[in-house]
Amino acid sequence: MMSNFSLINFIASKFGTPVYIYWEEIIKKQVKKVFDVFSEVDFHPTFAVKANSNPELLKLIRRYGFGMEVASLGELYGVRKAYEKPGNIIWNSNGKTLDEMKIFLNSKIGKVNIDSLEELTDWGKLLSGSSVSKLPKFYLRINPDVDGNTHKYISTGLKIHKFGIPIGSISFGIKMSKKIGVEISGFHIHIGSQITKIEPFIRAFEKVTRLLKKYELSEVNIGGGWGISYDEDLLDLEAYKNKVLSILKDYKIIAEFGRFIVGEAGIYLVRVIRIKKSGDQVFVVVDGGMNHLLRPALYGAKHPFRIIGESSSSKTKYNIVGPICESGDVLYNDVFDFVPKEGSLIAFAASGAYGFSMANHYNGYPLPPEVLIRPDNTVKLIRRRENFKDLYKGVK
Repeated sequence: MMSNFSLINFIASKFGTPVYIYWEEIIKKQVKKVFDVFSEVDFHPTFAVKANSNPELLKLIRRYGFGMEVASLGELYGVRKAYEKPGNIIWNSNGKTLDEMKIFLNSKIGKVNIDSLEELTDWGKLLSGSSVSKLPKFYLRINPDVDGNTHKYISTGLKIHKFGIPIGSISFGIKMSKKIGVEISGFHIHIGSQITKIEPFIRAFEKVTRLLKKYELSEVNIGGGWGISYDEDLLDLEAYKNKVLSILKDYKIIAEFGRFIVGEAGIYLVRVIRIKKSGDQVFVVVDGGMNHLLRPALYGAKHPFRIIGESSSSKTKYNIVGPICESGDVLYNDVFDFVPKEGSLIAFAASGAYGFSMANHYNGYPLPPEVLIRPDNTVKLIRRRENFKDLYKGVK
């Protein structure tokens, strides 16, 4: 991905830094991996838009055979800019309001994951007075109390987490749905993100399939959660296919993959401003930080990086830090390597997911541009760099 240094240098000179760069070819490759795993079952994939909501990328992913999973009206708006097929959209949120429900119903989306018994009650009230001719399919989200063995902020399958209905309450939920007239098509389950072992999936899917059999339902939304390569092990897709799919093979399988599709397809590119020495500590200061790539500060995430340009002739220990007025603004801690020189570029890999989508305006920095590299190595600007006026849109 980062081997074509001349192309990366060209993008930096044309569009400036910081900048996000994506490779279409890698997105296509990741999509193929997903379809290969599920090739022998009834499979209906969607893309988790929260991972990266750029409409140009959504168009690509849709063209490769995916529907879309959204968590908000804003994400729905982005999807509708990308393509007009609401029947392929899933709505997933633990905080749906009645006003949002009305809008989503009128948009004629295809599927809704119901997160709680309280939400189920609200759907019953809304549908009783609804004149919408075509209703979405409804799925109850199960909380299986299974640990995904991932970072606590992106683990969602334990009973202490805010997501889903406890298994012990599903019987009541099924009875309630029949009473209030909300037809349930199946169950939804998602135990977390960046999972690199198959055992949590096995435990979770065994629990949900027992419920499917008990209530004679034929559809299951297995969420997403497939981990990619940061500094962890990769998920063994062959083992997943052999051991996990045997549990699900008798059902219509819906999925919501995000990070796995776009994570490895993107880099966050910054330029070295200066090398600062403070006693024994060396700081490589770059022109973008936690305001654009939040994962290192938020999760302690490690994004592998590559220096593009000149560096020192000997190795030393240093930290790569951004310009934000926070001590937590560190993109990489405790590096022992050659030190990049001022003006060199640093490309942080595996930044295509939850990079730009979590970027913000902290300290008054406009958002960076996004650039797509097509398979023929042509370059397309898919989001312009913001200017300072953009920071104050809507302010009188």
